[in-house]
Amino acid sequence: MSGYPGTMISVVWLQTVGRVCRRGALYGWVIGLGLLFQACAVVPERKALDLLPPIPDAGPGKNAALRVQRGLEDVESGHLERAVQYFSDALTFADLTVTERAMVLNNRGVVQGRLGLFEEALADFSAAIQLRKGQSGKALYNRGTTYFLLGEFALAAADLGPFVRQNPKRNRSPYPMLWLYLAQSRAGLDGRSGLAEGCSLAWSDEVCQRRSGRFVSMDWPGPLFALHLEQISPETLLKKIPQGETDRHHQEHLCDAYFHLGEYYLLKREWGLARKWWQMAVDTRMTHLNEHTAAAMELQRSATWGGFFSSW
Repeated sequence: MSGYPGTMISVVWLQTVGRVCRRGALYGWVIGLGLLFQACAVVPERKALDLLPPIPDAGPGKNAALRVQRGLEDVESGHLERAVQYFSDALTFADLTVTERAMVLNNRGVVQGRLGLFEEALADFSAAIQLRKGQSGKALYNRGTTYFLLGEFALAAADLGPFVRQNPKRNRSPYPMLWLYLAQSRAGLDGRSGLAEGCSLAWSDEVCQRRSGRFVSMDWPGPLFALHLEQISPETLLKKIPQGETDRHHQEHLCDAYFHLGEYYLLKREWGLARKWWQMAVDTRMTHLNEHTAAAMELQRSATWGGFFSSW
């Protein structure tokens, strides 16, 4: 999928090691939090740091980067608890710059979230944001989407709004604007005006002029903007879902669309249809996407909270 619908990990500075993990320069690499209900209830046993395989001295200024590299490799191979250990070990090195320390905290927060350790994830994102002050970047986005997953919609909007405004246009993706709109709407705020300005914020001026600013004619996820702005019907949206280069890409787009259809119907208070589309998003099994996790959590909230549909 284009942009970053999931959670972002930072790896820019790893080039100091001389080799980065196999996906190369992973700036903006997307991983989601997955379906984590069991992990939320049963916290995995944490191994002690001294159980990590020994790592030879990589030389001044490179030891922390080597541990981050090992941690990212473990994330890719699914060894999430060990990845947290590597990131924690990296944070013990005093020669980390402020920017590097914020990156490692952000990375650890992403993996903590994927393990269902949301409070720990929020603490890491908050620490990274505090370190970077006015340049909090990906950690601000990650904290905002984590708040959304937890149903803390006002807090999510408070993070996602500044992220959208701070992020340079050349690096912008449409997805944070969609998350911001949903967070604002769920918090009882009007998010449509900001969503309507999304063309000039997320697409180039040339594209906006050529397409006359019509979201339905934009590349995906443009049709999602059109849906929430009532420019197209849900039936038309379904016809606009890209096939993608592979079946996995197509399933990612389906998960994306189904989650947003659930939110669309929830905001219209059509509860049955909202649950139908959230369930369809979960059924795609695209557990690496935040949209999948959010759909699953919406289903859980709607099933267990007696006052869910009248509480916001």
